[in-house]
Amino acid sequence: MGFFDPLGLLAPFTVHGKILVQDLWRTGCAWDEKVDERCWTKWKRWIELLPDVENIQIPRCYFGDSLSSAVESLELHIFVDASEYAYGCVGYLRAVVEGTVRCSLIMSRSKVAPLKRQSVPRLELMAAVLGA
Repeated sequence: MGFFDPLGLLAPFTVHGKILVQDLWRTGCAWDEKVDERCWTKWKRWIELLPDVENIQIPRCYFGDSLSSAVESLELHIFVDASEYAYGCVGYLRAVVEGTVRCSLIMSRSKVAPLKRQSVPRLELMAAVLGA
């Protein structure tokens, strides 16, 4: 199974599933073995969040009901971050429309940290590359 999420808008949700799968790889669990109780508990907790995905609403129009000719300035802001488990980036569009500042989520990307442990500064650098 998979999610069709080309803009990465579900990345805050899907990255947790990716981390769970990576934890299973780390423990050496084969595909036909039962998972341990700790992983099973984490998996059930993550599955319980699945119904909340239905409630996510992201507006498709960046400027609201204003015309694009009313845009006074436009800026793209990219933010990156990393932890021991994952790293990612997110892009926001900041527009000044008729004197009002509007910020809109454009897209995001996330990846799990490699199986070989990396330092957090190294992961931050990987997030910066992802953001670029």
